[in-house]
Amino acid sequence: MRRFVPLVASALVALALAACSTGGPGGGQQPPDDTIDVSVTAANNDPTQPVKSVSLGNGDEQVFAVTVSQDVAGFGLLYVELDREVDLEVMTGAYGTVNYSSSSLAYFGSGSEGLGTAAAAGLGPQAVTLSVTCRGSCVILELAAGGTLYVRVTNPGPSTNVSLYVYGDDYGDEYEPENDTLQGAPTFQFFDSGAIETVGDVDYWYFEAPTTVTFDTNDLAIPLEAWILDAAGNLVGDGPGPYLPGDQITLFANEYLRVWAVEEWQAASSARSRYDIEDVDPL
Repeated sequence: MRRFVPLVASALVALALAACSTGGPGGGQQPPDDTIDVSVTAANNDPTQPVKSVSLGNGDEQVFAVTVSQDVAGFGLLYVELDREVDLEVMTGAYGTVNYSSSSLAYFGSGSEGLGTAAAAGLGPQAVTLSVTCRGSCVILELAAGGTLYVRVTNPGPSTNVSLYVYGDDYGDEYEPENDTLQGAPTFQFFDSGAIETVGDVDYWYFEAPTTVTFDTNDLAIPLEAWILDAAGNLVGDGPGPYLPGDQITLFANEYLRVWAVEEWQAASSARSRYDIEDVDPL
């Protein structure tokens, strides 16, 4: 069970891919001697309970070796989340190479991109039925299998207690991961929504009939954009694009809409990466 925020109309508002990685401090080194080992299995897969809590002074860091069982990986998404906004780095392979990072509940990024200022985040049935927000800095991964990853938490501010939560959960976007390809695109049904919950996520929507839709996000969402594609997956002609939140988009039969983050390194929880597509003027 997660912290859900009910959706009210369109006002409110996901490591299988080859993500960009950057070497962090200690790249290629062994984890420090004081690394804390924790494990997440079906028995303790609980988003309401931290796997560990530590006290960190100014500039202090703590590394965790997190072993994730196959059944937890099978949920689809793995949340690595803190209860406050301090620096969070996730290494899915060898210790020292940062794959994802975050310093804010607003968004996370590939490599060390997520350690920037939080201000960057400003830049039929509906698909996102429940909207999820993080307690503090968080990273959301797609894991193909269980295994061990490293989590480094660094406190850049005054002394504080930090709790680490790691748990598997379902996508907020119910069409994931099928909608990651043109072939798996759901057919648009008058009002639909999606979310860019993992770095590199791309959502496709199929339009079997001509229509005009609005494309929108809420004020908290990371910057998203949409493009029109033909049946072969090519951008349509020299027409307008990208489409940004608030724009109206006219599509013809057998065309597709592709939605992704403006910054390819960026993603966020569904509450901060949700978008809505609504039919306003059928042709």
